[in-house]
Amino acid sequence: GGEGALHELRLLRGEGGGGSAGSELLPEGATLEALGLTDGSEVAVVRCRRTLVATASNDCTARLWDPSDGSTAHILVGHFGQVYAAVFSPDGSRIVTASEDITARVWDVDTGEHVSQLIGHSGEVLSAVFSPDARHVVTASEDTTARLWLTESGECVFSLPHGGEIFLATFSVDGGLVLTACGDGTAALWETTSGKPAPGSPLLGHDKPVLRAEFSPDGALAVTASEDRTGKIWRVQGGQVVHTLEGHIEQLKYAAFNPAGSVVVTTSDDTTARLWDVGTGTCSRILALHSDIVYVALFSPDGRSVVTSSEDGTARIWSVEDGICRWTLGWHEDAVGWAEFSPDGQMVVTAGWDNMARLWCAHTGECLEEFEGHAMPVVYAAFNP
Repeated sequence: GGEGALHELRLLRGEGGGGSAGSELLPEGATLEALGLTDGSEVAVVRCRRTLVATASNDCTARLWDPSDGSTAHILVGHFGQVYAAVFSPDGSRIVTASEDITARVWDVDTGEHVSQLIGHSGEVLSAVFSPDARHVVTASEDTTARLWLTESGECVFSLPHGGEIFLATFSVDGGLVLTACGDGTAALWETTSGKPAPGSPLLGHDKPVLRAEFSPDGALAVTASEDRTGKIWRVQGGQVVHTLEGHIEQLKYAAFNPAGSVVVTTSDDTTARLWDVGTGTCSRILALHSDIVYVALFSPDGRSVVTSSEDGTARIWSVEDGICRWTLGWHEDAVGWAEFSPDGQMVVTAGWDNMARLWCAHTGECLEEFEGHAMPVVYAAFNP
């Protein structure tokens, strides 16, 4: 049926009864007898969500893909403008899209059907993400507001006003705070229960637009990336600057923490990415082989690698330990606007302005699949959790 493309069955082997622990994917047509199970065996059937890739495109659609064969699982049709992001809920059952058409939409991953439309912004919606419990969505817009919404009904709970366009809004790990990055040179912290600014907000210190802001994994710190050529690490409680990350010679594009919260990576128009020690604020590595703007840099789940995407048409996988480029992912014919690792760290997906997304082996740099179907540039790509 329709769910066949989105789910798989696995046999979970316990440690009791002399069997070895672990799991294995059941092939189509497998029988219990062939798997070594006999009459009287106790079997629990668990439906596991299959790995999917979501893409967002300037062609006004998002798509869900099966990375095992590159086929399209669903085309999410309904927006009337470019789609800037397509982000999964933490449990992988929903996806939210942000669009130029001044709306965001929530979709059911299993069916591809529309769940709710988030209507209320008067400018382009540049980002949208779920809260950790998936009950809420926060959006960021050019209309100088971020908004908090109920996921299933689409009701707007709070509007969070700013002094300039909002490039990004994201939740803290416990869902209690929202962090926003603003064109007026500030970042801001908001309480999700009241919609009011948190103590210490706004975060003042940049003198040009803040393009990116992210919480540390433990929620104690935040990092910002600004057009003023610096990044900053902040203490969330109180909003004080802990470190200013200075060294890039052009504006920053992106900043992110590693899974341990001990290293930050930044990207810049200066064609480099940099790794920074969170404890000292010093630059530990310069990742410098791209020949044009570096858009995004994200860590692997184990924190040992970084993937970068660039205007030069490539993505690169780097070793965090020594800063050496392990693999160049170079088949795109135009800029690569996004790249990220799969949750198990085995694969990388890239989003290209050549209308293609591609899947790569993170250990060999081999291109595994091409996701072909979008009619305009692919600007975002992500794996389900």
